[in-house]
Amino acid sequence: MCDNRSCMNGVKLEKGKDILCKCDDGYSGEECQLRIRSFDGHSSSINFPHKQKIASLSLEFRTANPSSLLLSSFSIGNSGIHLFSLILKNGQVHLISSSRGKKKELAVEEKVNDGSWKRIRLRSKRRAVKLTVEKCDEAGFCEPCKNNRCVAIASDFE
Repeated sequence: MCDNRSCMNGVKLEKGKDILCKCDDGYSGEECQLRIRSFDGHSSSINFPHKQKIASLSLEFRTANPSSLLLSSFSIGNSGIHLFSLILKNGQVHLISSSRGKKKELAVEEKVNDGSWKRIRLRSKRRAVKLTVEKCDEAGFCEPCKNNRCVAIASDFE
C-alpha cells in the first residue's frame, strides 16, 4: 500500500479504503520504487577483443524453466574452435566447454528454477574454474553461497 506516499514510477489507485500503486512496465514494489531486471528473450551479442581472457563473469536471472541457454561463447584460433556455454539442465546450472574435440561439464547441485532471483558467478584462473550460485532478493542484494550445494569447482577445465 502507498498510503499518503506517492507512487514513484506508477499511478495511485484507490480500492475501497486501500490505496495501491499500479506500477509502470519495468518497475515493482509497494511504491514502484524497484527497477525490474529483465531480458526480452531475444538474442544478444557481446564481442571481446581477440585473445582477451575473461577471469570472472557474473549474471543475474530468474526463471521457472528447468532448461534453457543462459550464455554461449565461442572463439576460433590456431587450436581450433573453443565453445563454452552456461545452461540450465533439470533446473541446475551447467558449464560446458568444448575444445579440440574434448567436452567437459561442471554442474552446481542446487536447483535455480524456482522463479526467484539468482546470481551466477564464474571465475577462472589458468585451468581452474569455480561456478557459484547465490540467492538474491528483489532489490538485487545477493547472499553468498554457504554450502557445497551451490558451488562447483574443477581444477582441470579447459
